[in-house]
Amino acid sequence: MAFFRKLFGGRGSDAYTEGIALYEQGRAAEAISFLRPVFEQDPGSPRGSLAGFYLRQALVDEGRRLLQAGDPQPASRALAEAAAHWPEFPDLQFLAGAALGLAARWNEALDSARQALRRNPDYCEARLLEACALQALGRPRETAASLERLIESGRRVDHPLVHELAREDGYRADTIPGDLDVRLRRTVLGDDTKRQLAEAVALCRAGRWDEGLASFRQLEVRHPRFPDIRAKHAASLYQAGQNAAALALADAALALNPRYRTAVCLKGLILAEEGRVLEARSFLSESVPRLDSAAGRHEELFLAYLRATLALLVGELEECRGFLSGWHELPRQFARAALLLAACDDLAGRPEVALRRLDDLCNVWTGDVDLLFLRVALQLRLQRWSVAESTLNQWPGGRRGLEDSRPLLLRARLDLQQGREPILPSDRSSPERPDDGGPDDPVAIHRAAWRQLAIRACLGRGEGDGAMALARRQLDEGLADEETGCLVLRAAAVTGQTPPADLAGRIGAADSWGLDLCRQLRLQGLGSEAEIVARRHWQVRPDVLQWSWLSAGFWLGPVRRWLA
Repeated sequence: MAFFRKLFGGRGSDAYTEGIALYEQGRAAEAISFLRPVFEQDPGSPRGSLAGFYLRQALVDEGRRLLQAGDPQPASRALAEAAAHWPEFPDLQFLAGAALGLAARWNEALDSARQALRRNPDYCEARLLEACALQALGRPRETAASLERLIESGRRVDHPLVHELAREDGYRADTIPGDLDVRLRRTVLGDDTKRQLAEAVALCRAGRWDEGLASFRQLEVRHPRFPDIRAKHAASLYQAGQNAAALALADAALALNPRYRTAVCLKGLILAEEGRVLEARSFLSESVPRLDSAAGRHEELFLAYLRATLALLVGELEECRGFLSGWHELPRQFARAALLLAACDDLAGRPEVALRRLDDLCNVWTGDVDLLFLRVALQLRLQRWSVAESTLNQWPGGRRGLEDSRPLLLRARLDLQQGREPILPSDRSSPERPDDGGPDDPVAIHRAAWRQLAIRACLGRGEGDGAMALARRQLDEGLADEETGCLVLRAAAVTGQTPPADLAGRIGAADSWGLDLCRQLRLQGLGSEAEIVARRHWQVRPDVLQWSWLSAGFWLGPVRRWLA
């Protein structure tokens, strides 16, 4: 499934869903009629954004199919529609112009070529289209100048057109090849490199790693100066969890083109996930000013999200807000980015404001159980018992084929806070069932969280010995927090036992230290240690949201799944 479908979400069972289903069945022409009205009705909504993504893909696929069939006129209409809706995409301008050229509408083709070149002056295929149009319009000197610019751009990346067109003595009006239109047709219809690159990406996304990665390596040997091949190879290695190899390839892509936005984002992402948060921030700060200006809206938003996440992880809350301040309607466009603003409010001591943001998000993304968990956890912290119970009653079914134990945990917390006996799955508090969830994939609740609840339940029943035995097990496993220490002292008072002498050193950081502790660790270059702190505390108290907010995995871990 496509990256942006996972990034921006989707729901519904109407023309929107039908259009996506038709496209994924390879029926692009039929999908267009379903997707177009959804996109045009509300392009800024989650549904409209995703419908637009699939509409763009369907229009391009249908345009290419018609070109292959020798029907450039209807192809130009499909591709021109895509270029009109998304004028910032140079590829769409080029394809629409190429279709116009193949239909002998060279004035319009020239305008499309120059639209593409305004967004990417080094776009070799668009430069070829410009040269073809100028030649067809009887402007040989301009044609020669256009070919010279094509060669200049193409030599920087070892573009195949350079091998075909380069001349030692350059181009003049009387040395222009007579078959530029044939080369254009072959470029549009028979770009074997692009097809093979798309196939390599598809193989990796399908889990056929050996075949996909081998295809990338073959393409790199044939085209050693193509940054796009290295960037896509790096993204596939990142998806497979091979961060070191992915980082090396991202660097190789940037060595070929330092302005390549995809490679810049990927390198920043990998550095942050490796705990090198300061290095990631510095790299992005240096790289962003020189990026290509041509970028889609989604690419810009993802880069803003990445930079805002890194700012939050080092405690720069106002900087985090600043990266997202220019984006309106975030709850509808990109829920995870809007969630960053809720995290800033919560960490800044404004949980009521954070809860209002979560309410807004849940009202838009009604089926998102991750958001629902955060919302109920914050309602419990603010002691809004009846609202929390009502929200829990709305919890949907399982997720990803697994039992989602989070609503059980939240309901048990609610019962304890209201003086009721909680329902605890006893097998989950046993060392033999180490459900090892984490902020990056929180469905499975760790046994330490269930044990913590069991300790509270024992104390509520007056079973001090049982509470102390469970608390000691928690301490012995190194999964204890500030609340565990308080429970140990309560159990000691009930039973008359002496608490462990080293209790203070075994309970970990106080919740109130979380932001400052993780910030200081990351500022000292100890990002992995900060992640360990956040993860261990999350395992004991996943409903204490700051341990999610302060985890790089919580913000960046889903990206690997979005790429899948």
